[in-house]
Amino acid sequence: MSKKCIGNAYEHLRRKLVEGEFRPGMRLSNRELAKEIGISYTPVREALNRLISEGLVEHIQGVGAYVHMPDAREMEELLSIREVLELHAVTEAIQRITVDQIEILQSVCTEWLEVMRADRTFQFKSGQLERWTYLDQLFHETLVEAANNRVLTKFMRDQRLLERVFRSMRLEAAGGTKTVFEFTNLSWPRIWRQHAELVRAIRGRKVEIARYWIHAQIADTKQQFAAFFAYKLRPGKQGSSQESTLEAVRRYRSGQK
Repeated sequence: MSKKCIGNAYEHLRRKLVEGEFRPGMRLSNRELAKEIGISYTPVREALNRLISEGLVEHIQGVGAYVHMPDAREMEELLSIREVLELHAVTEAIQRITVDQIEILQSVCTEWLEVMRADRTFQFKSGQLERWTYLDQLFHETLVEAANNRVLTKFMRDQRLLERVFRSMRLEAAGGTKTVFEFTNLSWPRIWRQHAELVRAIRGRKVEIARYWIHAQIADTKQQFAAFFAYKLRPGKQGSSQESTLEAVRRYRSGQK
């Protein structure tokens, strides 16, 4: 079994997680994945073990591997860690950020503004949403890199990956399937403004104002996930019946009725 085969399997599975093809709660079969990739199942098993160690996949003894599905508490804790790290990152970045890095941040805000002006209904198509997500990732990666701390950069990259995968969760609600984004009234112009004001604060080397806008962004993200889980767990409502197979197995294993 070559490291190349394991690496190829890992990258294939990771890409599908990032792109939302493998959503939280979905079962992952070694043999089916091996057939899909065109390799033996042993490298797939090793790739899954790596993803388990990263918190993206969980294995239940005697049942199998599933894309990890967080609960409300885990998301709150994950986002609280992100807040601590990003507040530190922006504090350090303001002292070290280059002109080129500031221009990258500004270009993201400019392109977002152009996207919104092109469709003032804000009913973005799939390609526009993908572009928006890519730009958001570029913005935050540039900010963290500006802090010039390799350990911080790795921690933030891992944290953002988990958050991105968990954002692919869906629930059936009135009017059809809803994503995490759609359980609050958080608007695209609000997201743009938060980032544009953050860039302005960074340009002016205003640490406390920059930290305020980081806090505001993460507070809104926490609100999105909290609203999602509140709907999911609402007693007697549609959301409460949407238990994934993974959640059912967890409940069974814990001895709950």
